[in-house]
Amino acid sequence: MAINYDVILQEFLALEREQRELAFIAAPGPVVAGQRLAPFTLRQWSLLQLVDSPFLSLCASEPDPEITELLPAYFRIRQDLLVQALWLLSEEYHRPSDKRPVGYRQARFIRQCAEAIRPDLKEVIASVIRYITSAFADAPPSSPRDSSESVNPLAAAEAYIVHRLAAGYHWSESAILALPLPRVWQYLRLLEQAADPDRHIVQGSDVARGRYTEQYRDHIRRYDYTQSIPQLDPSLVLLN
Repeated sequence: MAINYDVILQEFLALEREQRELAFIAAPGPVVAGQRLAPFTLRQWSLLQLVDSPFLSLCASEPDPEITELLPAYFRIRQDLLVQALWLLSEEYHRPSDKRPVGYRQARFIRQCAEAIRPDLKEVIASVIRYITSAFADAPPSSPRDSSESVNPLAAAEAYIVHRLAAGYHWSESAILALPLPRVWQYLRLLEQAADPDRHIVQGSDVARGRYTEQYRDHIRRYDYTQSIPQLDPSLVLLN
């Protein structure tokens, strides 16, 4: 079966352009477990890291079907971790509609979430993972996302990002911390290109095309002509 790589690449590029355009539209976030989520910014990232949320590690690597299958059982026991992530990502946490004390708002939030999570736990977990993963989908390979994993980092990964954007655009720290991550990655990529115009900047579509090509080659190496060549959904490739 012949593969039209040009068509595949155009699909990847179209999805990539769409994701980047959507980053600049002030559209409301998704509703998960009855709660509206706020745009995913550096602040949200910092909060999830501070509480060592398991969702960050779940979204940082390729999804493992065996682990995915076990998640509902795990979060049924540790529902507090799921509710905690929803609370830190919610509009209610960042832009409270109720001006009463945070303890009261949090208690009400927990009650509402518990009722909404119970009948559809699996979908709630999947929605949170999709939401966080999509925020990092366009992150350039040279981004400091993993800088905190070095032996002796000079600063948090968020500080590296703030430093780069402040030095390049002279924005305030508060303005940078409020930027949705899909916009941050685009600005970082442009700064990188401006610093070295002749350098090829690897993009998500490049990575997605490479993954598809590798799967196709693996299929050919196995000489398994009894099955059709796998057709990939570009959205799934770019978001993982």
